[in-house]
Amino acid sequence: MYVPRILSSSTLLKDGNVLILAGCGDQEYGHAELYNNNSRIFKVLWKVSSHKSVPITLPNGRVFIIGNGILEYNPRKKLSIKKINISQFSTIMPKVILLDNKRIFICDGEDGLPEPSYVTNFSNTKVCAIYDTEKNELIKVLKFKDDHDKEDAVLLPDGNVLIINNKFYQIYNPKTNDFYNYRKFDAPSYSNNLLKLNNGKILVITHVVKEKKDSVIFGYYDTKKNIITPIKLNTLIYGGFETVGLPDGNVLLIGASVNNRNIEESNKGIYLLDTKNNMIKYLGNMRTSRKYHTCTLLKDKKSVLIIGGTKNSSSFDGGTLKSTELFVLK
Repeated sequence: MYVPRILSSSTLLKDGNVLILAGCGDQEYGHAELYNNNSRIFKVLWKVSSHKSVPITLPNGRVFIIGNGILEYNPRKKLSIKKINISQFSTIMPKVILLDNKRIFICDGEDGLPEPSYVTNFSNTKVCAIYDTEKNELIKVLKFKDDHDKEDAVLLPDGNVLIINNKFYQIYNPKTNDFYNYRKFDAPSYSNNLLKLNNGKILVITHVVKEKKDSVIFGYYDTKKNIITPIKLNTLIYGGFETVGLPDGNVLLIGASVNNRNIEESNKGIYLLDTKNNMIKYLGNMRTSRKYHTCTLLKDKKSVLIIGGTKNSSSFDGGTLKSTELFVLK
């Protein structure tokens, strides 16, 4: 790539290319880049700040960038950025998911969403919103019950949204614009991941520190009982890995390790989580140890673009990477 990227964001475009936005590096790294899937060449698209923003591709091919306001990018033109003016809209590294073909659910990042006239007692942090891409407006905004961090969200089969963070998990109902089934964790987590598998299951991965020991807990969310049931795997997994869901319902763990010694070197591992048998299988190593990287499953559904990150797993100061790797499932 042209610039180093850490905690960057990306989206697969309808034509098979990948849009990559800046992560948490310096503002000078705010360039957006395009990865051409055919030529495997990167190209800078624009240099206006996409700092800490997140892109999402709609089924019809429209691409929206959520962060410092809302931008719409048209991939069919050489350079087309449409600024959507929503007064004082600002959120950093939000979690965004599609509710349907036109509505985007935004789970707040670091800075918070704006205060619409119909929301009272608004604090500057920790809310969620629904953005209607056809009406070009925020149609619903609601504040969370407690302050929190490390959010992730996933759309459930009934149209509701499961939200998880470092303190609790709960359900958001877009129809009633309300939260319910609030449950606290026994121990705080410092990283959370929700993944809707093709077999219908909701995989939950939490990184927790309990009694001064790091551990990664895998489980499934029971939609009927509203509980997370841990699963026992054939081996322990460590590291700041990224997850990629596959068409067969299995999951890639990219940047993982089966031991917690010398994590800086062992963050090279690529493992497969067999969700049918709850088994971990080693697939190989990346060339570079990475943490805080980004992964995108390409159009062929077997190739994964691994983007940037840092070589040092303990901090953001360990050498931000501008290299990428391509992993292909056999």
